Amino acid sequence: MTDVSAGHWAYEYISGLVNRNIVNGYTQPDGSLRFEPANEITRAELMKLIVVALNLDLVDDYDGSVFSDWGQVEDWAKPYVAALLEAGIVMGSREGSKVNINANSNVTREEMITMTVRALDVELSESIVEAPDFELVSDWASCYVAFALENSMINLDSNYNVNPITNAKRDETAMILYKLLTYMGA
Repeated sequence: MTDVSAGHWAYEYISGLVNRNIVNGYTQPDGSLRFEPANEITRAELMKLIVVALNLDLVDDYDGSVFSDWGQVEDWAKPYVAALLEAGIVMGSREGSKVNINANSNVTREEMITMTVRALDVELSESIVEAPDFELVSDWASCYVAFALENSMINLDSNYNVNPITNAKRDETAMILYKLLTYMGA
């Protein structure tokens, strides 16, 4: 990747995913690849990366009618989203009387963490977390975020905050996916 030097904080994680053929970056007009580590990532992009990292089978014939926004999911993403739905790693979100998958939306840090830790299929318990903004973590995500912190799967910012509702960046995603694989012994 031409935009991620060995001095970048996530170099180990990004190069580890590149070496495992999980990420390949964006092809530039000159043929070089850029990772764009500071860019935000969509839910669909994250779902694809989790499916590839776990080597899950794609699901091409998923109905999707339970989700009111299934028609808005881009065609390339549907087999990946469906694979994670069938694996129970994603479930969608209830918004009033509708259930949406929100595939085209940016993924928040707590959503990224929850999806990734769910992929581990581990037993979770309530934990005490020493982060000034942990009270901002949604109830449904708190056990997942605590697990990720306890297992060094994510970083806190310089003020020791989780920043659960900020959008996840590609470098943060690389870190948690790399740590997912490490935790699994892959």
